[in-house]
Amino acid sequence: MELYAFSSLKEQVKKTFNVDPDKVESTFEFKRIKRQLKQKDIKYKVAFERDGEQGIFYEEDGVYYKGFLYIPVFNQRAAAEKGWNTLPTFHIAKCQTIINQMKRDNFHGHYVFENTIVFMKDIDGIEKDLRSCKNCGRETGLSSMHTTEYYNNFIKNDETPGNLKANDLPKEYETNLWGYTPDWYEKSQEYRQKKKFTCESCGIRLDGANGWYLDTHHISGRKTNNSPRNLKCLCVLCHANVDEVHQRNFSTGRNKQRLEEFVQRFRKELSRLGNQYI
Repeated sequence: MELYAFSSLKEQVKKTFNVDPDKVESTFEFKRIKRQLKQKDIKYKVAFERDGEQGIFYEEDGVYYKGFLYIPVFNQRAAAEKGWNTLPTFHIAKCQTIINQMKRDNFHGHYVFENTIVFMKDIDGIEKDLRSCKNCGRETGLSSMHTTEYYNNFIKNDETPGNLKANDLPKEYETNLWGYTPDWYEKSQEYRQKKKFTCESCGIRLDGANGWYLDTHHISGRKTNNSPRNLKCLCVLCHANVDEVHQRNFSTGRNKQRLEEFVQRFRKELSRLGNQYI
């Protein structure tokens, strides 16, 4: 086993940022993103899925930030006259409402992307937390919630792209020669069982003895991050084509042999399922 403490890097972090990664939960400033969207932003800046995670993401300087969309203007007097009794809702997915707005090209200056808690003055003059859209709830399976709940549970967490927190900093990890944690075999097995030994990319099922051709992939590339959100169950063919690094890894030795055996044995089924790498 090898123990990586990253002592020098920790000291540099303390000196540069005045952060003790072992004692402070997070002293990094959360980057607030509030952008009034233009029509072209929906096509070039906004994504509704990142790394297999459903949501609404905004790209800035090559980093995707998770957040939500809402209409920032609420006229209390007009709302009272029309009999409205609720504030505008906020959107967390590409629900039917958002799809309809996209069809109407109704985004230029109409919606705002934000990744923090939003309060707005209601018709009774009281500042209230916005509530999520019902159509988004049907799309995601999440119950209705306020921006406070969504921010705390789905934005301000360790897995959100664009947020750097204390436990994203280097810590002491006990790993084997290949960089995996000591419990990796058990974690990998548990995850593949959870996914019923089915490739999450092409859909081929490889239970029993054929499980030899099924891998658990670290999405971020960090082998010490065994969070289910960082894992993906892939057959060796899909795994071998994740990126150039994996293509090289499967071009020689045991991995190459395993890949060739798999394709030979399951070519017909892979073709039936429409595997893009056949």
